[in-house]
Amino acid sequence: MSNLVFLSASQLAIVMQERQVSALEVLEAHLGQITQHNSAMNAIATTRTAAKAPSVAATRSFLLDWLL
Repeated sequence: MSNLVFLSASQLAIVMQERQVSALEVLEAHLGQITQHNSAMNAIATTRTAAKAPSVAATRSFLLDWLL
């Protein structure tokens, strides 16, 4: 789904709940949008790179522990 960055929060919640996309895909789409447009807008000071971000498995484990 290429238009993730243009969906509202409620629309994103629906497509994630329906498992059409994952939260990681939403995050990556938004980070890509920031990377593409930030040099012109200078709106974001820094972003965490994928290397610094927690792994998908670690994030999933954290969320499951938190939810259960």
